[in-house]
Amino acid sequence: ESSIVLDLFRIIFGLIVLIIFLYDWNSLIFFYSNEGILLNNRISRINNLTFSIFDYLQNPIYIYVIYFIFIITIILFIIGYKTKYVKFLQFILLLSFHQRNPFILNSGDALLRIMSFYLMISPCGKSLSLDSILNKNKDSSIPIWPIRLMQFQVMVVYFFAGISKLKSDLWLNGTALNFVLRDSTLNRFNMDWIVYIPVIIMILT
Repeated sequence: ESSIVLDLFRIIFGLIVLIIFLYDWNSLIFFYSNEGILLNNRISRINNLTFSIFDYLQNPIYIYVIYFIFIITIILFIIGYKTKYVKFLQFILLLSFHQRNPFILNSGDALLRIMSFYLMISPCGKSLSLDSILNKNKDSSIPIWPIRLMQFQVMVVYFFAGISKLKSDLWLNGTALNFVLRDSTLNRFNMDWIVYIPVIIMILT
């Protein structure tokens, strides 16, 4: 059933976002406050079309307040409680963190942001959620377009990523991920050990 598939995606998306932001706990002030590496006014000079709650809340203490609200919001989103309202809040807060410091993001973060928007406009939370348990008599059927929209987005991402990789000898000879996985600026964990198992690098590449 399409509502189950959509809610499975909602749960997986929420868990990914939760893990990423829990891991970044120690870097909140450094990445997102005026006491860190990037001042608010410099962002506005670069692009005045961005939106972030932190444009109006510049005291570092607010970073922690919004962070805890975001973590609670994501947990509620994962378990599917008050999904009708929480899905809007999760998008606004994720967007706020991403727009506060776009220089630490990569294409994976951009995809998370896009999927967050798709989930916001979708009727998620009707099957695998607390809402569905608390509202047993309500219809759980949903249209198929939200799932098709997300599938198309992922297809487009991999299609163009695949085309770009076919132009690189490192991807064709199976060594590209050796450099990616061992680059400390791209990884949250030490992956130097993988160089001793080249067959894994070739398979992953």
